[in-house]
Amino acid sequence: MKRIFAAILALFCAAPQAFATDWNALRGGDADCPHCWPLEIDKLAAMMSDDVLRDLMCRLSSERYTAGALSRALNLPETQILGRIDTLREWGLVRWETPLQNGGIPSKPHKVVGAAPGKGKKTLRRWSERYCRNDGACGMDDHFSRVAADYNSLRYTDMEPIRYLKDRFAGLNYTKGIDIGCGAARYSLLLLQNLPNLKLVCGDVNEEMIRVAEKYLKDHGQDSYYTQKIGANQLSFTPGSLDCIFMFNTIHHMDAVQFLNGAAPQLKTGGRIFVYTRFNKQNANSIWGKYFPKFMEKETRLSDRERVQQWAKCLKGLTLEDIRYFTYKRISTIDDLVHRAANHNYSTFDLYEPDEFKEALFQFQARLKLEFPNPDHVEWEAGNVMLVFRRIIEPDKEKLEVKK
Repeated sequence: MKRIFAAILALFCAAPQAFATDWNALRGGDADCPHCWPLEIDKLAAMMSDDVLRDLMCRLSSERYTAGALSRALNLPETQILGRIDTLREWGLVRWETPLQNGGIPSKPHKVVGAAPGKGKKTLRRWSERYCRNDGACGMDDHFSRVAADYNSLRYTDMEPIRYLKDRFAGLNYTKGIDIGCGAARYSLLLLQNLPNLKLVCGDVNEEMIRVAEKYLKDHGQDSYYTQKIGANQLSFTPGSLDCIFMFNTIHHMDAVQFLNGAAPQLKTGGRIFVYTRFNKQNANSIWGKYFPKFMEKETRLSDRERVQQWAKCLKGLTLEDIRYFTYKRISTIDDLVHRAANHNYSTFDLYEPDEFKEALFQFQARLKLEFPNPDHVEWEAGNVMLVFRRIIEPDKEKLEVKK
Protein backbone atom coordinates (compact mmCIF):
# COMPACT_ATOMS: atom_id res chain seq x y z
CA MET A 1 0.00 0.00 0.00
CA LYS A 2 2.87 2.37 0.77
CA ARG A 3 4.33 1.67 -2.67
CA ILE A 4 1.03 2.52 -4.33
CA PHE A 5 0.66 5.82 -2.51
CA ALA A 6 4.31 6.67 -3.27
CA ALA A 7 3.67 6.08 -6.96
CA ILE A 8 0.48 8.18 -6.80
CA LEU A 9 2.40 11.00 -5.12
CA ALA A 10 5.10 10.82 -7.81
CA LEU A 11 2.46 11.03 -10.54
CA PHE A 12 0.83 14.01 -8.91
CA CYS A 13 4.14 15.86 -8.60
CA ALA A 14 5.02 15.13 -12.23
CA ALA A 15 1.69 16.25 -13.71
CA PRO A 16 -0.71 17.48 -11.03
CA GLN A 17 -3.41 18.86 -13.32
CA ALA A 18 -3.52 15.82 -15.61
CA PHE A 19 -3.42 13.42 -12.69
CA ALA A 20 -6.23 15.28 -10.93
CA THR A 21 -8.32 14.93 -14.07
CA ASP A 22 -7.78 11.17 -14.11
CA TRP A 23 -8.40 10.88 -10.37
CA ASN A 24 -11.71 12.69 -10.65
CA ALA A 25 -12.67 10.81 -13.82
CA LEU A 26 -12.02 7.50 -12.14
CA ARG A 27 -13.92 8.48 -9.04
CA GLY A 28 -16.79 9.61 -11.24
CA GLY A 29 -17.62 6.00 -11.98
CA ASP A 30 -18.36 5.09 -8.37
CA ALA A 31 -22.15 5.31 -8.76
CA ASP A 32 -22.23 1.70 -9.90
CA CYS A 33 -19.12 0.56 -8.07
CA PRO A 34 -18.24 2.76 -5.07
CA HIS A 35 -15.09 0.74 -4.33
CA CYS A 36 -13.76 0.41 -7.91
CA TRP A 37 -11.85 3.62 -8.36
CA PRO A 38 -8.96 2.74 -5.98
CA LEU A 39 -8.36 -0.36 -8.15
CA GLU A 40 -8.11 1.85 -11.26
CA ILE A 41 -5.62 4.12 -9.51
CA ASP A 42 -3.70 0.98 -8.53
CA LYS A 43 -3.45 0.01 -12.23
CA LEU A 44 -2.23 3.44 -13.27
CA ALA A 45 0.33 3.48 -10.46
CA ALA A 46 1.58 0.03 -11.49
CA MET A 47 1.97 1.17 -15.10
CA MET A 48 3.91 4.27 -14.18
CA SER A 49 6.28 2.37 -11.90
CA ASP A 50 6.97 -0.37 -14.49
CA ASP A 51 8.84 1.05 -17.50
CA VAL A 52 8.00 -1.91 -19.75
CA LEU A 53 4.31 -1.87 -18.85
CA ARG A 54 4.26 1.88 -19.46
CA ASP A 55 5.94 1.46 -22.83
CA LEU A 56 3.36 -1.14 -23.85
CA MET A 57 0.59 1.22 -22.78
CA CYS A 58 2.04 3.96 -24.99
CA ARG A 59 2.49 1.72 -28.00
CA LEU A 60 -0.78 -0.19 -27.81
CA SER A 61 -2.83 2.96 -27.36
CA SER A 62 -2.33 3.73 -31.06
CA GLU A 63 -0.92 0.64 -32.81
CA ARG A 64 -1.39 -3.13 -33.06
CA TYR A 65 1.62 -5.41 -32.62
CA THR A 66 2.61 -9.05 -32.53
CA ALA A 67 4.41 -10.16 -29.38
CA GLY A 68 7.51 -10.76 -31.49
CA ALA A 69 7.52 -7.20 -32.81
CA LEU A 70 7.21 -5.83 -29.27
CA SER A 71 9.99 -8.12 -28.10
CA ARG A 72 12.34 -6.81 -30.78
CA ALA A 73 11.36 -3.18 -30.24
CA LEU A 74 11.97 -3.35 -26.49
CA ASN A 75 14.90 -5.78 -26.71
CA LEU A 76 13.31 -8.07 -24.13
CA PRO A 77 12.48 -11.80 -24.12
CA GLU A 78 9.07 -12.53 -25.57
CA THR A 79 8.05 -14.28 -22.34
CA GLN A 80 8.36 -10.98 -20.45
CA ILE A 81 6.31 -9.20 -23.09
CA LEU A 82 3.61 -11.89 -22.99
CA GLY A 83 3.42 -11.65 -19.20
CA ARG A 84 2.75 -7.93 -19.31
CA ILE A 85 0.27 -8.32 -22.14
CA ASP A 86 -1.59 -10.78 -19.93
CA THR A 87 -1.66 -8.14 -17.20
CA LEU A 88 -3.15 -5.56 -19.54
CA ARG A 89 -5.66 -8.14 -20.78
CA GLU A 90 -6.76 -8.93 -17.23
CA TRP A 91 -7.37 -5.23 -16.73
CA GLY A 92 -9.53 -5.13 -19.87
CA LEU A 93 -7.25 -2.67 -21.68
CA VAL A 94 -6.00 -4.82 -24.58
CA ARG A 95 -7.04 -7.96 -26.42
CA TRP A 96 -5.56 -10.49 -28.79
CA GLU A 97 -6.87 -10.30 -32.33
CA THR A 98 -6.67 -12.71 -35.24
CA PRO A 99 -6.18 -10.65 -38.40
CA LEU A 100 -8.54 -11.34 -41.28
CA GLN A 101 -7.47 -12.12 -44.78
CA ASN A 102 -9.24 -10.62 -47.77
CA GLY A 103 -12.78 -11.93 -47.75
CA GLY A 104 -13.00 -12.00 -43.97
CA ILE A 105 -11.25 -15.38 -43.50
CA PRO A 106 -9.25 -15.54 -40.23
CA SER A 107 -5.51 -15.96 -40.78
CA LYS A 108 -3.79 -18.73 -38.87
CA PRO A 109 -0.54 -17.55 -37.26
CA HIS A 110 0.78 -14.30 -35.80
CA LYS A 111 -2.00 -12.94 -33.65
CA VAL A 112 -1.71 -9.26 -32.88
CA VAL A 113 -2.50 -7.40 -29.70
CA GLY A 114 -4.26 -4.05 -29.69
CA ALA A 115 -6.38 -1.80 -27.50
CA ALA A 116 -9.67 -3.35 -26.41
CA PRO A 117 -12.66 -1.54 -27.92
CA GLY A 118 -14.73 0.75 -25.75
CA LYS A 119 -13.53 1.64 -22.29
CA GLY A 120 -10.19 -0.14 -22.68
CA LYS A 121 -9.21 1.88 -25.73
CA LYS A 122 -10.41 5.15 -24.23
CA THR A 123 -8.50 4.54 -21.01
CA LEU A 124 -5.25 3.66 -22.81
CA ARG A 125 -5.45 6.71 -25.01
CA ARG A 126 -6.31 9.04 -22.16
CA TRP A 127 -3.41 7.83 -20.07
CA SER A 128 -0.95 7.72 -22.97
CA GLU A 129 -1.76 11.30 -23.99
CA ARG A 130 -1.01 12.54 -20.52
CA TYR A 131 1.86 10.33 -19.44
CA CYS A 132 3.66 9.38 -22.68
CA ARG A 133 4.24 12.82 -24.13
CA ASN A 134 8.00 12.64 -23.68
CA ASP A 135 8.25 8.95 -24.37
CA GLY A 136 10.19 8.56 -27.61
CA ALA A 137 9.30 4.89 -27.89
CA CYS A 138 5.56 5.35 -28.45
CA GLY A 139 3.77 4.07 -31.51
CA MET A 140 5.77 3.56 -34.72
CA ASP A 141 8.67 5.71 -33.52
CA ASP A 142 11.20 2.88 -33.90
CA HIS A 143 10.22 2.35 -37.53
CA PHE A 144 10.51 6.02 -38.46
CA SER A 145 13.88 6.38 -36.70
CA ARG A 146 15.24 3.52 -38.81
CA VAL A 147 13.99 4.83 -42.15
CA ALA A 148 14.46 8.58 -41.60
CA ALA A 149 17.72 8.96 -43.54
CA ASP A 150 16.32 7.28 -46.67
CA TYR A 151 12.66 8.15 -46.28
CA ASN A 152 12.40 10.71 -49.08
CA SER A 153 13.89 8.28 -51.59
CA LEU A 154 11.73 5.36 -50.43
CA ARG A 155 8.38 7.12 -50.69
CA TYR A 156 6.60 8.54 -53.73
CA THR A 157 5.96 12.28 -53.67
CA ASP A 158 2.95 13.62 -55.60
CA MET A 159 2.68 17.10 -57.10
CA GLU A 160 -1.07 16.93 -57.77
CA PRO A 161 -2.15 17.67 -54.16
CA ILE A 162 0.27 20.61 -54.10
CA ARG A 163 -1.31 22.03 -57.26
CA TYR A 164 -4.71 21.52 -55.67
CA LEU A 165 -3.57 23.43 -52.57
CA LYS A 166 -2.09 26.20 -54.69
CA ASP A 167 -5.47 26.70 -56.37
CA ARG A 168 -7.26 26.65 -53.01
CA PHE A 169 -4.88 29.27 -51.61
CA ALA A 170 -5.54 31.71 -54.44
CA GLY A 171 -7.16 34.78 -52.90
CA LEU A 172 -6.69 33.54 -49.32
CA ASN A 173 -4.42 35.38 -46.94
CA TYR A 174 -3.03 32.21 -45.40
CA THR A 175 0.43 32.81 -43.99
CA LYS A 176 0.91 30.66 -40.90
CA GLY A 177 0.61 26.89 -41.00
CA ILE A 178 1.96 23.64 -39.64
CA ASP A 179 2.83 20.40 -41.40
CA ILE A 180 2.03 17.73 -38.81
CA GLY A 181 3.96 14.49 -39.15
CA CYS A 182 6.26 16.23 -41.62
CA GLY A 183 8.64 13.27 -41.68
CA ALA A 184 11.74 14.07 -43.73
CA ALA A 185 10.01 17.21 -45.09
CA ARG A 186 9.48 16.18 -48.71
CA TYR A 187 5.98 17.72 -48.70
CA SER A 188 7.04 20.59 -46.43
CA LEU A 189 9.50 21.65 -49.13
CA LEU A 190 6.81 21.61 -51.83
CA LEU A 191 4.47 23.65 -49.63
CA LEU A 192 7.13 26.28 -49.07
CA GLN A 193 8.04 26.38 -52.76
CA ASN A 194 4.47 26.67 -54.04
CA LEU A 195 2.40 28.55 -51.45
CA PRO A 196 3.41 32.24 -51.36
CA ASN A 197 4.12 33.99 -48.05
CA LEU A 198 3.67 30.76 -46.08
CA LYS A 199 5.51 30.54 -42.76
CA LEU A 200 5.55 26.86 -41.89
CA VAL A 201 6.09 24.91 -38.70
CA CYS A 202 7.43 21.47 -39.59
CA GLY A 203 6.40 19.21 -36.74
CA ASP A 204 7.01 15.55 -36.07
CA VAL A 205 7.12 13.42 -32.94
CA ASN A 206 10.24 11.57 -34.15
CA GLU A 207 13.53 13.31 -33.35
CA GLU A 208 15.47 11.63 -36.16
CA MET A 209 12.88 12.73 -38.72
CA ILE A 210 13.12 16.29 -37.40
CA ARG A 211 16.90 16.22 -37.77
CA VAL A 212 16.66 14.98 -41.38
CA ALA A 213 13.89 17.49 -42.19
CA GLU A 214 15.94 20.40 -40.87
CA LYS A 215 18.91 19.49 -43.09
CA TYR A 216 16.72 18.77 -46.11
CA LEU A 217 15.00 22.15 -46.03
CA LYS A 218 18.23 24.00 -45.32
CA ASP A 219 19.98 22.24 -48.22
CA HIS A 220 17.14 23.38 -50.50
CA GLY A 221 17.55 27.03 -49.51
CA GLN A 222 14.41 27.42 -47.39
CA ASP A 223 14.20 29.87 -44.51
CA SER A 224 10.46 30.46 -43.92
CA TYR A 225 10.09 27.57 -41.51
CA TYR A 226 11.14 26.16 -38.19
CA THR A 227 11.11 22.57 -37.04
CA GLN A 228 9.59 21.36 -33.80
CA LYS A 229 9.26 18.01 -32.09
CA ILE A 230 5.54 17.75 -31.50
CA GLY A 231 2.89 15.07 -31.55
CA ALA A 232 -0.40 15.51 -33.36
CA ASN A 233 -2.33 15.61 -30.07
CA GLN A 234 0.14 18.00 -28.44
CA LEU A 235 -0.53 21.17 -30.40
CA SER A 236 -0.24 24.19 -28.15
CA PHE A 237 -0.51 27.22 -30.40
CA THR A 238 -2.40 30.34 -29.39
CA PRO A 239 -6.11 29.81 -30.08
CA GLY A 240 -7.07 31.20 -33.47
CA SER A 241 -3.45 31.73 -34.55
CA LEU A 242 -3.11 29.23 -37.42
CA ASP A 243 -4.39 29.70 -40.96
CA CYS A 244 -3.88 26.11 -42.06
CA ILE A 245 -2.83 22.66 -40.91
CA PHE A 246 -1.41 20.06 -43.29
CA MET A 247 -1.13 16.31 -42.86
CA PHE A 248 0.40 14.06 -45.49
CA ASN A 249 -0.05 10.30 -44.96
CA THR A 250 -0.27 10.76 -41.20
CA ILE A 251 -3.92 10.65 -40.08
CA HIS A 252 -4.01 6.83 -39.88
CA HIS A 253 -1.52 6.91 -37.02
CA MET A 254 -4.00 8.54 -34.64
CA ASP A 255 -7.59 8.91 -33.55
CA ALA A 256 -8.80 11.23 -36.31
CA VAL A 257 -11.78 12.75 -34.47
CA GLN A 258 -9.74 13.39 -31.37
CA PHE A 259 -7.02 15.10 -33.39
CA LEU A 260 -9.40 17.23 -35.46
CA ASN A 261 -11.34 18.42 -32.43
CA GLY A 262 -8.12 19.22 -30.61
CA ALA A 263 -6.67 21.13 -33.56
CA ALA A 264 -9.79 23.13 -34.46
CA PRO A 265 -9.55 25.84 -31.74
CA GLN A 266 -6.03 26.73 -32.89
CA LEU A 267 -7.31 27.68 -36.35
CA LYS A 268 -8.66 31.09 -37.27
CA THR A 269 -12.29 31.15 -38.34
CA GLY A 270 -12.17 30.11 -42.00
CA GLY A 271 -8.88 28.29 -41.50
CA ARG A 272 -8.54 24.79 -42.93
CA ILE A 273 -7.08 21.40 -42.19
CA PHE A 274 -5.85 19.57 -45.29
CA VAL A 275 -5.48 15.81 -44.83
CA TYR A 276 -3.81 13.83 -47.61
CA THR A 277 -4.30 10.10 -47.17
CA ARG A 278 -5.43 6.85 -48.80
CA PHE A 279 -8.73 5.07 -48.45
CA ASN A 280 -8.89 1.30 -47.93
CA LYS A 281 -10.07 0.65 -51.47
CA GLN A 282 -7.26 2.75 -52.92
CA ASN A 283 -4.78 0.81 -50.83
CA ALA A 284 -6.23 -2.49 -52.05
CA ASN A 285 -5.78 -1.39 -55.67
CA SER A 286 -2.15 -0.37 -55.19
CA ILE A 287 0.79 -2.49 -56.32
CA TRP A 288 1.29 -3.46 -52.67
CA GLY A 289 -2.34 -4.28 -52.00
CA LYS A 290 -2.59 -6.45 -55.10
CA TYR A 291 0.69 -8.34 -55.00
CA PHE A 292 2.32 -8.13 -51.55
CA PRO A 293 1.03 -11.06 -49.45
CA LYS A 294 -1.09 -10.09 -46.42
CA PHE A 295 -0.59 -6.36 -47.02
CA MET A 296 -4.28 -5.61 -46.71
CA GLU A 297 -4.64 -8.00 -43.79
CA LYS A 298 -1.92 -6.14 -41.90
CA GLU A 299 -2.97 -2.60 -42.79
CA THR A 300 -6.15 -1.96 -40.83
CA ARG A 301 -5.59 1.70 -39.96
CA LEU A 302 -6.94 3.33 -43.11
CA SER A 303 -10.48 4.66 -43.48
CA ASP A 304 -13.06 5.11 -46.24
CA ARG A 305 -15.49 7.80 -47.36
CA GLU A 306 -18.30 6.57 -45.11
CA ARG A 307 -16.07 6.63 -42.05
CA VAL A 308 -14.85 10.14 -42.84
CA GLN A 309 -18.46 11.28 -43.06
CA GLN A 310 -19.00 9.72 -39.63
CA TRP A 311 -16.02 11.71 -38.34
CA ALA A 312 -17.68 14.88 -39.61
CA LYS A 313 -20.73 14.25 -37.43
CA CYS A 314 -18.50 14.21 -34.33
CA LEU A 315 -16.58 17.40 -35.02
CA LYS A 316 -16.86 20.63 -33.03
CA GLY A 317 -16.12 23.86 -34.84
CA LEU A 318 -15.16 22.12 -38.10
CA THR A 319 -17.08 21.17 -41.20
CA LEU A 320 -16.05 18.69 -43.87
CA GLU A 321 -15.73 20.94 -46.92
CA ASP A 322 -14.27 18.71 -49.63
CA ILE A 323 -13.15 15.18 -50.48
CA ARG A 324 -10.93 15.28 -53.55
CA TYR A 325 -9.71 12.08 -55.22
CA PHE A 326 -6.40 11.74 -57.03
CA THR A 327 -5.23 8.93 -59.31
CA TYR A 328 -1.74 8.48 -60.67
CA LYS A 329 -0.15 6.22 -63.23
CA ARG A 330 3.07 4.94 -61.73
CA ILE A 331 5.83 3.16 -63.62
CA SER A 332 8.72 1.41 -61.90
CA THR A 333 10.96 -1.65 -62.08
CA ILE A 334 10.64 -4.87 -60.13
CA ASP A 335 14.03 -4.28 -58.53
CA ASP A 336 12.99 -0.80 -57.38
CA LEU A 337 9.73 -2.03 -55.86
CA VAL A 338 11.46 -4.87 -54.04
CA HIS A 339 14.10 -2.42 -52.79
CA ARG A 340 11.44 -0.08 -51.41
CA ALA A 341 9.58 -2.87 -49.65
CA ALA A 342 12.78 -4.47 -48.30
CA ASN A 343 13.63 -1.12 -46.70
CA HIS A 344 10.13 -0.75 -45.24
CA ASN A 345 8.88 2.20 -47.25
CA TYR A 346 5.54 1.67 -45.48
CA SER A 347 5.15 1.28 -41.73
CA THR A 348 2.77 -1.56 -42.60
CA PHE A 349 5.80 -3.77 -43.20
CA ASP A 350 6.80 -3.40 -39.54
CA LEU A 351 3.65 -5.32 -38.62
CA TYR A 352 5.09 -8.52 -40.09
CA GLU A 353 7.21 -11.02 -38.20
CA PRO A 354 10.77 -11.14 -39.67
CA ASP A 355 10.43 -14.60 -41.23
CA GLU A 356 6.91 -13.82 -42.36
CA PHE A 357 8.07 -10.62 -44.05
CA LYS A 358 11.02 -12.35 -45.71
CA GLU A 359 8.69 -14.95 -47.23
CA ALA A 360 6.16 -12.31 -48.26
CA LEU A 361 8.88 -10.26 -49.96
CA PHE A 362 10.01 -13.33 -51.90
CA GLN A 363 6.43 -14.03 -53.00
CA PHE A 364 5.94 -10.36 -53.93
CA GLN A 365 8.89 -10.50 -56.28
CA ALA A 366 7.71 -13.80 -57.79
CA ARG A 367 4.18 -12.45 -58.35
CA LEU A 368 5.51 -9.34 -60.06
CA LYS A 369 7.65 -11.42 -62.40
CA LEU A 370 4.62 -13.48 -63.39
CA GLU A 371 2.37 -10.46 -63.90
CA PHE A 372 4.88 -8.16 -65.62
CA PRO A 373 7.05 -9.91 -68.26
CA ASN A 374 9.25 -6.83 -68.64
CA PRO A 375 10.98 -6.38 -65.24
CA ASP A 376 11.92 -2.83 -66.18
CA HIS A 377 8.34 -1.73 -66.78
CA VAL A 378 5.84 -2.28 -63.98
CA GLU A 379 2.82 -0.04 -64.45
CA TRP A 380 -0.11 0.44 -62.07
CA GLU A 381 -2.62 3.02 -60.90
CA ALA A 382 -2.21 4.57 -57.47
CA GLY A 383 -4.82 6.59 -55.62
CA ASN A 384 -5.00 9.09 -52.78
CA VAL A 385 -7.53 11.50 -51.39
CA MET A 386 -7.46 15.01 -49.91
CA LEU A 387 -9.88 15.76 -47.07
CA VAL A 388 -10.54 19.42 -46.33
CA PHE A 389 -12.00 20.57 -43.02
CA ARG A 390 -12.89 24.26 -42.50
CA ARG A 391 -13.04 26.08 -39.19
CA ILE A 392 -16.48 27.53 -38.54
CA ILE A 393 -17.95 29.66 -35.78
CA GLU A 394 -19.59 27.37 -33.28
CA PRO A 395 -23.30 28.15 -32.72
CA ASP A 396 -22.89 29.15 -29.07
CA LYS A 397 -20.03 31.53 -29.86
CA GLU A 398 -21.98 32.99 -32.77
CA LYS A 399 -24.87 33.84 -30.42
CA LEU A 400 -22.48 35.55 -28.03
CA GLU A 401 -21.00 37.65 -30.84
CA VAL A 402 -24.48 38.72 -32.00
CA LYS A 403 -25.38 39.81 -28.47
CA LYS A 404 -22.24 41.93 -28.28
